[in-house]
Amino acid sequence: MELKVNVDGVERSISGVSSETTCAQIIYALAHAISQKGRFVMIEKYRNKERRLSPVDKPLELLEKWREHMSNVTFVLKKIDDENDSTSSLGTTSGMNSSILFLHF
Repeated sequence: MELKVNVDGVERSISGVSSETTCAQIIYALAHAISQKGRFVMIEKYRNKERRLSPVDKPLELLEKWREHMSNVTFVLKKIDDENDSTSSLGTTSGMNSSILFLHF
């Protein structure tokens, strides 16, 4: 399946996403694809509300919970400013499985 994530104002499509794919895996794939180093977080946006996602959250599962509102939900990749964000514990990606994700520009 394909998942769309807004990165720096540009919508990116990631294919190969399954119901088992975690935010940590998506963040890892996107950060490497755009050659950015640092700490990142995925945000779930619905209208004027934003929610920071956990590294273990599974975006496709989250979308299913929105049901008929699913088309109004967007995901955003944000780089974290370590000095201004004391709650930026993202965990590690070392437990990632071998799922392959592809970024389409």
